[in-house]
Amino acid sequence: NEKLIGYITHYSIGVGLAIPFVFGWAHFFEGPASPLWALAYGVATTVVSVLFVYPSIGFGVFGWRSPEGIRAPLSSLANHFFFGLGMAIAVAFT
Repeated sequence: NEKLIGYITHYSIGVGLAIPFVFGWAHFFEGPASPLWALAYGVATTVVSVLFVYPSIGFGVFGWRSPEGIRAPLSSLANHFFFGLGMAIAVAFT
Protein backbone atom coordinates (compact mmCIF):
# COMPACT_ATOMS: atom_id res chain seq x y z
CA ASN A 1 0.00 0.00 0.00
CA GLU A 2 2.85 2.40 0.77
CA LYS A 3 4.16 2.02 -2.76
CA LEU A 4 0.78 2.92 -4.25
CA ILE A 5 0.46 5.93 -1.96
CA GLY A 6 3.98 6.97 -2.96
CA TYR A 7 3.20 6.76 -6.66
CA ILE A 8 -0.07 8.66 -6.30
CA THR A 9 1.65 11.36 -4.24
CA HIS A 10 4.61 11.62 -6.61
CA TYR A 11 2.53 11.98 -9.74
CA SER A 12 0.09 14.36 -8.04
CA ILE A 13 3.01 16.60 -7.15
CA GLY A 14 4.21 16.39 -10.76
CA VAL A 15 0.82 17.45 -12.08
CA GLY A 16 0.66 20.14 -9.41
CA LEU A 17 3.99 21.53 -10.63
CA ALA A 18 3.24 21.19 -14.34
CA ILE A 19 -0.16 22.86 -14.54
CA PRO A 20 0.90 26.22 -13.06
CA PHE A 21 4.02 26.19 -15.23
CA VAL A 22 2.22 25.46 -18.49
CA PHE A 23 -0.76 27.74 -17.89
CA GLY A 24 0.72 30.35 -15.55
CA TRP A 25 3.89 31.30 -17.42
CA ALA A 26 2.24 34.11 -19.40
CA HIS A 27 1.08 35.78 -16.17
CA PHE A 28 4.65 36.27 -14.97
CA PHE A 29 6.54 36.62 -18.25
CA GLU A 30 5.65 38.05 -21.62
CA GLY A 31 4.28 35.43 -23.93
CA PRO A 32 3.94 31.69 -23.58
CA ALA A 33 6.66 29.44 -22.17
CA SER A 34 9.03 27.92 -24.66
CA PRO A 35 9.47 24.15 -24.84
CA LEU A 36 13.12 24.63 -23.90
CA TRP A 37 12.16 26.35 -20.62
CA ALA A 38 9.67 23.56 -19.91
CA LEU A 39 12.35 20.94 -20.46
CA ALA A 40 14.78 22.84 -18.21
CA TYR A 41 12.08 23.16 -15.54
CA GLY A 42 11.44 19.42 -15.62
CA VAL A 43 15.12 18.61 -15.29
CA ALA A 44 15.46 21.17 -12.49
CA THR A 45 12.89 19.25 -10.45
CA THR A 46 15.62 16.64 -10.01
CA VAL A 47 17.18 19.00 -7.47
CA VAL A 48 14.35 18.26 -5.03
CA SER A 49 14.95 14.52 -5.16
CA VAL A 50 18.73 14.62 -4.89
CA LEU A 51 18.88 17.29 -2.17
CA PHE A 52 15.80 16.46 -0.08
CA VAL A 53 14.23 13.08 -0.86
CA TYR A 54 17.39 10.96 -1.00
CA PRO A 55 18.83 12.34 2.25
CA SER A 56 15.46 11.90 3.99
CA ILE A 57 15.47 8.16 3.22
CA GLY A 58 19.08 7.71 4.28
CA PHE A 59 20.74 7.72 0.87
CA GLY A 60 22.66 10.95 1.43
CA VAL A 61 22.88 13.95 -0.86
CA PHE A 62 22.65 12.92 -4.53
CA GLY A 63 21.88 9.35 -3.40
CA TRP A 64 25.53 8.35 -3.23
CA ARG A 65 24.86 5.92 -0.34
CA SER A 66 21.98 4.18 -2.06
CA PRO A 67 22.36 0.47 -2.86
CA GLU A 68 22.37 1.43 -6.54
CA GLY A 69 25.16 4.01 -6.19
CA ILE A 70 25.30 6.54 -9.02
CA ARG A 71 22.44 4.81 -10.81
CA ALA A 72 19.89 6.39 -8.40
CA PRO A 73 20.61 10.06 -9.24
CA LEU A 74 21.09 9.29 -12.93
CA SER A 75 17.76 7.47 -13.02
CA SER A 76 16.10 10.42 -11.31
CA LEU A 77 17.65 12.80 -13.83
CA ALA A 78 16.47 10.66 -16.75
CA ASN A 79 12.94 10.36 -15.37
CA HIS A 80 12.67 14.08 -14.73
CA PHE A 81 14.02 14.74 -18.23
CA PHE A 82 11.00 12.87 -19.60
CA PHE A 83 8.74 14.83 -17.24
CA GLY A 84 10.22 18.00 -18.76
CA LEU A 85 9.83 16.59 -22.25
CA GLY A 86 6.14 15.96 -21.59
CA MET A 87 5.76 19.52 -20.38
CA ALA A 88 7.66 20.79 -23.44
CA ILE A 89 5.20 18.96 -25.68
CA ALA A 90 2.28 20.40 -23.70
CA VAL A 91 3.71 23.91 -24.00
CA ALA A 92 4.26 23.48 -27.74
CA PHE A 93 0.57 22.70 -28.20
CA THR A 94 -0.91 25.38 -25.92
